[in-house]
Amino acid sequence: MAILVQHRETNVQYILIGTGYSYFKDSLPSPLGGVFFPDVTEGETHMVAVSDAHGIIKWLPSDEVRVIAVDGLSTPEILKGKNDAYDQSEKCPACGYPVNGRMEFCPSCELRLIDEEDTY
Repeated sequence: MAILVQHRETNVQYILIGTGYSYFKDSLPSPLGGVFFPDVTEGETHMVAVSDAHGIIKWLPSDEVRVIAVDGLSTPEILKGKNDAYDQSEKCPACGYPVNGRMEFCPSCELRLIDEEDTY
């Protein structure tokens, strides 16, 4: 199965090889507190491994690429008719995740969907 992706900024197309995730944490002594109160930097990175036309592997941030084809079919062709239930469902006003009227919180973003006064 070949997945074709496109880099959003440069419009260069690549073959998707895989995905990666990393968490980092770094600490440096602070100017005032030294090692007792270090400046800490931490975060996470989502990356995808892609190959160019010459077979060279590169890592790109996952939010900078989009899938344009899988096995020669475009994503709209593959998903045609598959998301009818999703398209017709109620959506969370904050993140768009499908919800129903019985949910108190959105499972995706944890937005409160039912006010306490609505439950009485």
